[in-house]
Amino acid sequence: MKQWISLEPCVEAGFSVSEKRKKVWNVELNLFEELRKVCEENHLSLFADGGTLLGAVRHKGFIPWDDDMDFVMPRPDYEKLKKIAPSAFSNPYFFQDNLTDYSFRVHAQLHDLSTTALSPDRYRARYARGIFIDIFPLDAYSFEWKDGKDTLEELKHLREKYQRLLFYHYITGQPVKRLAKNVLFTLYRPLLRASYRKGKTYQEFEDHLLSNFETRSFEYLWDFTLDYPMRKTWMKKEDYASAVALPFENTTIPCPVGYDDILRRNFGDYWTPVQGTSIHGELLFDTERPYTDYDRLGRKAFLEAYEKASL
Repeated sequence: MKQWISLEPCVEAGFSVSEKRKKVWNVELNLFEELRKVCEENHLSLFADGGTLLGAVRHKGFIPWDDDMDFVMPRPDYEKLKKIAPSAFSNPYFFQDNLTDYSFRVHAQLHDLSTTALSPDRYRARYARGIFIDIFPLDAYSFEWKDGKDTLEELKHLREKYQRLLFYHYITGQPVKRLAKNVLFTLYRPLLRASYRKGKTYQEFEDHLLSNFETRSFEYLWDFTLDYPMRKTWMKKEDYASAVALPFENTTIPCPVGYDDILRRNFGDYWTPVQGTSIHGELLFDTERPYTDYDRLGRKAFLEAYEKASL
Protein backbone atom coordinates (compact mmCIF):
# COMPACT_ATOMS: atom_id res chain seq x y z
CA MET A 1 0.00 0.00 0.00
CA LYS A 2 1.41 3.36 -1.01
CA GLN A 3 1.80 6.01 1.69
CA TRP A 4 0.42 9.19 0.18
CA ILE A 5 0.81 11.57 3.09
CA SER A 6 3.09 12.18 6.03
CA LEU A 7 1.81 10.51 9.19
CA GLU A 8 3.17 13.24 11.45
CA PRO A 9 0.39 14.71 13.66
CA CYS A 10 -0.34 18.36 12.93
CA VAL A 11 -2.76 21.19 13.64
CA GLU A 12 -4.78 22.63 10.75
CA ALA A 13 -7.57 25.21 10.94
CA GLY A 14 -7.34 24.90 14.73
CA PHE A 15 -7.98 21.12 14.60
CA SER A 16 -5.49 18.51 15.81
CA VAL A 17 -5.00 15.88 13.11
CA SER A 18 -3.75 12.65 14.68
CA GLU A 19 -1.46 10.03 13.18
CA LYS A 20 -4.37 7.58 13.29
CA ARG A 21 -6.62 9.88 11.25
CA LYS A 22 -3.84 10.27 8.68
CA LYS A 23 -3.48 6.49 8.47
CA VAL A 24 -7.20 6.27 7.67
CA TRP A 25 -6.79 8.97 5.02
CA ASN A 26 -3.92 7.00 3.53
CA VAL A 27 -6.11 3.90 3.14
CA GLU A 28 -8.83 6.03 1.55
CA LEU A 29 -6.38 7.59 -0.90
CA ASN A 30 -5.33 4.10 -1.97
CA LEU A 31 -8.99 3.21 -2.47
CA PHE A 32 -9.47 6.37 -4.52
CA GLU A 33 -6.47 5.57 -6.74
CA GLU A 34 -7.85 2.07 -7.33
CA LEU A 35 -11.24 3.54 -8.26
CA ARG A 36 -9.67 6.18 -10.46
CA LYS A 37 -7.63 3.55 -12.33
CA VAL A 38 -10.72 1.45 -13.07
CA CYS A 39 -12.71 4.50 -14.19
CA GLU A 40 -9.96 5.73 -16.47
CA GLU A 41 -9.45 2.30 -18.02
CA ASN A 42 -13.16 2.06 -18.78
CA HIS A 43 -13.74 5.72 -19.74
CA LEU A 44 -16.10 6.42 -16.83
CA SER A 45 -16.67 9.90 -15.40
CA LEU A 46 -15.85 10.42 -11.73
CA PHE A 47 -16.12 13.62 -9.65
CA ALA A 48 -15.21 14.55 -6.08
CA ASP A 49 -18.29 15.46 -4.03
CA GLY A 50 -19.37 16.82 -0.65
CA GLY A 51 -16.60 17.28 1.87
CA THR A 52 -14.03 15.80 -0.50
CA LEU A 53 -14.76 18.45 -3.11
CA LEU A 54 -14.74 21.16 -0.44
CA GLY A 55 -11.44 19.83 0.90
CA ALA A 56 -9.85 19.83 -2.56
CA VAL A 57 -10.80 23.46 -3.19
CA ARG A 58 -10.26 24.94 0.28
CA HIS A 59 -7.52 22.73 1.82
CA LYS A 60 -5.92 21.08 -1.23
CA GLY A 61 -6.61 17.84 0.61
CA PHE A 62 -8.78 16.44 3.39
CA ILE A 63 -10.82 18.74 5.58
CA PRO A 64 -8.95 18.29 8.90
CA TRP A 65 -11.95 16.78 10.73
CA ASP A 66 -13.18 14.64 7.81
CA ASP A 67 -12.92 10.86 7.91
CA ASP A 68 -14.08 9.70 4.47
CA MET A 69 -14.08 10.46 0.74
CA ASP A 70 -17.15 11.06 -1.44
CA PHE A 71 -17.51 10.76 -5.20
CA VAL A 72 -20.36 11.03 -7.70
CA MET A 73 -20.85 9.56 -11.17
CA PRO A 74 -23.54 10.10 -13.83
CA ARG A 75 -26.08 7.28 -13.59
CA PRO A 76 -25.03 5.55 -16.87
CA ASP A 77 -21.37 5.42 -15.77
CA TYR A 78 -22.37 4.30 -12.28
CA GLU A 79 -24.37 1.38 -13.71
CA LYS A 80 -21.44 0.39 -15.94
CA LEU A 81 -19.13 0.43 -12.94
CA LYS A 82 -21.50 -1.88 -11.06
CA LYS A 83 -21.39 -4.38 -13.93
CA ILE A 84 -17.62 -4.49 -14.29
CA ALA A 85 -16.79 -4.20 -10.58
CA PRO A 86 -16.65 -7.96 -9.78
CA SER A 87 -13.82 -8.45 -12.27
CA ALA A 88 -12.28 -4.96 -12.05
CA PHE A 89 -11.52 -5.00 -8.31
CA SER A 90 -9.57 -7.73 -6.55
CA ASN A 91 -8.73 -8.47 -2.93
CA PRO A 92 -8.44 -6.55 -0.66
CA TYR A 93 -10.67 -4.18 -2.64
CA PHE A 94 -14.39 -4.95 -2.62
CA PHE A 95 -17.09 -3.01 -4.45
CA GLN A 96 -20.30 -3.01 -2.42
CA ASP A 97 -23.77 -2.00 -3.57
CA ASN A 98 -27.33 -3.08 -2.88
CA LEU A 99 -26.88 -6.47 -4.60
CA THR A 100 -23.42 -7.60 -3.46
CA ASP A 101 -24.17 -8.62 0.13
CA TYR A 102 -26.70 -7.98 2.87
CA SER A 103 -25.79 -4.33 3.38
CA PHE A 104 -28.50 -3.03 1.04
CA ARG A 105 -26.76 0.23 0.33
CA VAL A 106 -28.66 2.62 -1.91
CA HIS A 107 -25.29 3.82 -3.17
CA ALA A 108 -21.94 2.08 -3.66
CA GLN A 109 -18.85 1.85 -1.51
CA LEU A 110 -15.36 0.60 -2.28
CA HIS A 111 -13.91 -1.20 0.76
CA ASP A 112 -10.47 -2.31 1.85
CA LEU A 113 -11.25 -5.70 3.41
CA SER A 114 -7.95 -5.80 5.30
CA THR A 115 -9.10 -2.89 7.50
CA THR A 116 -11.97 -1.97 9.83
CA ALA A 117 -14.62 0.78 9.88
CA LEU A 118 -17.62 -0.16 11.96
CA SER A 119 -20.01 1.06 14.62
CA PRO A 120 -21.67 -0.87 17.46
CA ASP A 121 -24.84 -1.55 15.48
CA ARG A 122 -22.74 -3.12 12.69
CA TYR A 123 -20.85 -5.44 15.03
CA ARG A 124 -21.00 -8.97 13.54
CA ALA A 125 -23.18 -7.79 10.65
CA ARG A 126 -23.06 -10.02 7.57
CA TYR A 127 -21.48 -7.66 5.06
CA ALA A 128 -18.21 -5.86 4.28
CA ARG A 129 -17.17 -3.28 6.87
CA GLY A 130 -13.67 -2.27 5.92
CA ILE A 131 -12.51 1.34 5.54
CA PHE A 132 -14.36 2.71 2.51
CA ILE A 133 -15.00 5.53 0.10
CA ASP A 134 -18.53 6.46 -1.01
CA ILE A 135 -19.72 6.48 -4.64
CA PHE A 136 -23.08 8.11 -5.39
CA PRO A 137 -25.03 8.13 -8.68
CA LEU A 138 -26.26 11.40 -10.17
CA ASP A 139 -29.62 11.18 -11.91
CA ALA A 140 -31.29 13.48 -14.37
CA TYR A 141 -33.98 15.71 -12.88
CA SER A 142 -36.35 18.44 -14.02
CA PHE A 143 -38.84 20.57 -12.13
CA GLU A 144 -41.20 19.86 -15.04
CA TRP A 145 -40.92 16.10 -14.43
CA LYS A 146 -44.39 15.32 -13.12
CA ASP A 147 -43.51 12.06 -11.42
CA GLY A 148 -40.34 13.47 -9.83
CA LYS A 149 -41.92 13.74 -6.38
CA ASP A 150 -43.48 10.31 -6.78
CA THR A 151 -40.03 8.96 -7.65
CA LEU A 152 -38.56 10.38 -4.47
CA GLU A 153 -41.38 8.91 -2.39
CA GLU A 154 -41.03 5.54 -4.10
CA LEU A 155 -37.30 5.55 -3.42
CA LYS A 156 -37.93 6.29 0.24
CA HIS A 157 -40.46 3.46 0.46
CA LEU A 158 -38.18 0.91 -1.23
CA ARG A 159 -35.18 1.93 0.86
CA GLU A 160 -37.09 1.67 4.15
CA LYS A 161 -38.66 -1.65 3.14
CA TYR A 162 -35.43 -3.42 2.31
CA GLN A 163 -33.41 -1.85 5.08
CA ARG A 164 -35.98 -3.15 7.56
CA LEU A 165 -35.64 -6.60 6.04
CA LEU A 166 -31.91 -6.79 5.54
CA PHE A 167 -30.75 -4.82 8.59
CA TYR A 168 -32.80 -7.04 10.89
CA HIS A 169 -29.64 -8.84 11.98
CA TYR A 170 -28.01 -5.82 13.63
CA ILE A 171 -26.74 -7.05 16.96
CA THR A 172 -28.08 -4.39 19.30
CA GLY A 173 -29.90 -4.39 22.61
CA GLN A 174 -29.81 -6.93 25.41
CA PRO A 175 -28.32 -10.44 24.96
CA VAL A 176 -31.71 -12.22 24.74
CA LYS A 177 -32.94 -9.69 22.19
CA ARG A 178 -29.74 -10.05 20.17
CA LEU A 179 -30.06 -13.84 20.20
CA ALA A 180 -33.69 -13.67 19.09
CA LYS A 181 -32.80 -11.32 16.25
CA ASN A 182 -30.02 -13.58 15.02
CA VAL A 183 -32.17 -16.72 15.17
CA LEU A 184 -35.02 -15.02 13.32
CA PHE A 185 -32.68 -13.57 10.72
CA THR A 186 -31.08 -16.98 10.08
CA LEU A 187 -34.48 -18.66 9.73
CA TYR A 188 -36.06 -16.01 7.54
CA ARG A 189 -33.03 -14.92 5.48
CA PRO A 190 -34.03 -17.01 2.40
CA LEU A 191 -37.54 -15.51 2.52
CA LEU A 192 -36.15 -12.00 2.93
CA ARG A 193 -33.88 -12.44 -0.05
CA ALA A 194 -36.74 -13.86 -2.11
CA SER A 195 -38.91 -10.90 -1.12
CA TYR A 196 -36.11 -8.57 -2.18
CA ARG A 197 -35.91 -10.14 -5.64
CA LYS A 198 -39.62 -10.58 -6.15
CA GLY A 199 -41.69 -7.89 -7.84
CA LYS A 200 -40.24 -4.41 -8.08
CA THR A 201 -36.71 -4.70 -6.74
CA TYR A 202 -34.45 -1.79 -6.08
CA GLN A 203 -32.46 -2.64 -9.20
CA GLU A 204 -35.60 -2.20 -11.29
CA PHE A 205 -36.01 1.20 -9.70
CA GLU A 206 -32.43 2.10 -10.63
CA ASP A 207 -33.07 0.93 -14.18
CA HIS A 208 -35.99 3.36 -14.26
CA LEU A 209 -33.68 6.21 -13.25
CA LEU A 210 -31.13 5.14 -15.86
CA SER A 211 -33.83 5.24 -18.51
CA ASN A 212 -34.75 8.77 -17.46
CA PHE A 213 -31.13 9.84 -17.71
CA GLU A 214 -30.58 8.41 -21.17
CA THR A 215 -33.87 9.31 -22.81
CA ARG A 216 -34.82 12.69 -21.32
CA SER A 217 -33.05 15.98 -21.89
CA PHE A 218 -33.33 17.12 -18.28
CA GLU A 219 -31.36 20.19 -17.31
CA TYR A 220 -30.52 19.29 -13.70
CA LEU A 221 -28.91 16.50 -11.72
CA TRP A 222 -29.97 15.11 -8.35
CA ASP A 223 -28.62 12.51 -5.96
CA PHE A 224 -31.75 10.52 -5.12
CA THR A 225 -29.87 8.28 -2.68
CA LEU A 226 -29.31 10.97 -0.05
CA ASP A 227 -32.14 11.45 2.42
CA TYR A 228 -30.13 13.59 4.86
CA PRO A 229 -29.32 17.29 4.39
CA MET A 230 -25.87 16.78 2.90
CA ARG A 231 -27.26 17.42 -0.56
CA LYS A 232 -29.24 20.62 -0.13
CA THR A 233 -30.25 21.26 -3.69
CA TRP A 234 -30.31 20.16 -7.30
CA MET A 235 -27.28 20.77 -9.49
CA LYS A 236 -26.85 22.16 -12.96
CA LYS A 237 -25.90 19.53 -15.48
CA GLU A 238 -23.46 22.01 -17.05
CA ASP A 239 -21.44 22.06 -13.82
CA TYR A 240 -20.55 18.42 -14.51
CA ALA A 241 -19.79 18.87 -18.22
CA SER A 242 -16.13 18.00 -17.61
CA ALA A 243 -13.62 17.35 -14.85
CA VAL A 244 -10.70 19.47 -13.70
CA ALA A 245 -7.79 18.02 -11.75
CA LEU A 246 -7.26 19.83 -8.45
CA PRO A 247 -4.40 19.18 -5.98
CA PHE A 248 -5.36 16.82 -3.17
CA GLU A 249 -2.68 15.90 -0.63
CA ASN A 250 0.15 14.45 -2.75
CA THR A 251 -1.98 13.64 -5.77
CA THR A 252 -4.76 15.26 -7.80
CA ILE A 253 -8.46 14.56 -7.77
CA PRO A 254 -11.11 14.97 -10.51
CA CYS A 255 -13.54 17.77 -9.65
CA PRO A 256 -16.57 19.05 -11.59
CA VAL A 257 -15.74 22.07 -13.72
CA GLY A 258 -18.50 24.06 -11.97
CA TYR A 259 -17.16 23.34 -8.49
CA ASP A 260 -17.53 26.93 -7.29
CA ASP A 261 -21.23 26.99 -8.17
CA ILE A 262 -21.77 23.57 -6.58
CA LEU A 263 -20.02 24.51 -3.34
CA ARG A 264 -21.86 27.83 -3.04
CA ARG A 265 -25.19 26.03 -3.47
CA ASN A 266 -24.37 23.51 -0.79
CA PHE A 267 -22.23 25.42 1.70
CA GLY A 268 -22.76 29.14 1.08
CA ASP A 269 -19.56 30.93 2.12
CA TYR A 270 -17.49 27.79 1.82
CA TRP A 271 -14.15 29.53 2.36
CA THR A 272 -14.86 29.97 6.08
CA PRO A 273 -14.12 26.65 7.85
CA VAL A 274 -16.92 25.37 10.06
CA GLN A 275 -16.20 22.15 11.91
CA GLY A 276 -18.86 19.54 11.21
CA THR A 277 -19.54 15.95 12.20
CA SER A 278 -19.43 12.76 10.19
CA ILE A 279 -22.72 11.53 8.72
CA HIS A 280 -21.52 7.98 9.45
CA GLY A 281 -21.36 8.65 13.18
CA GLU A 282 -18.40 7.61 15.30
CA LEU A 283 -16.73 4.58 13.72
CA LEU A 284 -14.12 2.20 15.02
CA PHE A 285 -11.29 2.61 12.51
CA ASP A 286 -8.39 0.17 12.35
CA THR A 287 -5.91 0.33 9.48
CA GLU A 288 -3.96 -2.72 10.67
CA ARG A 289 -6.65 -5.34 11.37
CA PRO A 290 -9.65 -6.58 9.34
CA TYR A 291 -13.16 -6.15 10.72
CA THR A 292 -13.47 -9.95 10.99
CA ASP A 293 -11.01 -9.80 13.92
CA TYR A 294 -13.49 -7.66 15.84
CA ASP A 295 -16.34 -10.02 15.03
CA ARG A 296 -14.52 -12.64 17.08
CA LEU A 297 -14.63 -10.46 20.19
CA GLY A 298 -17.32 -10.79 22.79
CA ARG A 299 -19.76 -7.89 23.04
CA LYS A 300 -18.07 -6.41 26.12
CA ALA A 301 -14.58 -6.62 24.61
CA PHE A 302 -15.82 -5.06 21.39
CA LEU A 303 -17.42 -2.12 23.20
CA GLU A 304 -14.22 -1.57 25.18
CA ALA A 305 -12.26 -1.47 21.90
CA TYR A 306 -14.83 0.88 20.42
CA GLU A 307 -14.52 3.31 23.33
CA LYS A 308 -10.76 3.57 22.70
CA ALA A 309 -11.09 3.91 18.93
CA SER A 310 -11.56 7.67 18.42
CA LEU A 311 -9.47 9.35 15.74
